[in-house]
Amino acid sequence: MLALQGGAEGPAERRRRQARRGLEMLAGLDRLRVGLLEGGVSRQGLDALRRQLGEAEASGDPALDAILADLDLRTAVELAKLERRPAPPAR
Repeated sequence: MLALQGGAEGPAERRRRQARRGLEMLAGLDRLRVGLLEGGVSRQGLDALRRQLGEAEASGDPALDAILADLDLRTAVELAKLERRPAPPAR
């Protein structure tokens, strides 16, 4: 009864939420790639990727968790590489 009243989520909802987070991170990395190729990276897009990294939690599915861990690592690496880049000259 408390689970229903408290809005506690079940394993299926946790898995669904983490799968959605993974898809959003893939889309964000794709936008990052396009931005780098076009010469401009969106601050908003970078902030969204950082926020999604902070939302990592176990989904309850070992295969999904392994994929998400790889995706989290790739995202962290890409963000770190961007932070090391020198700022473009002011126009």
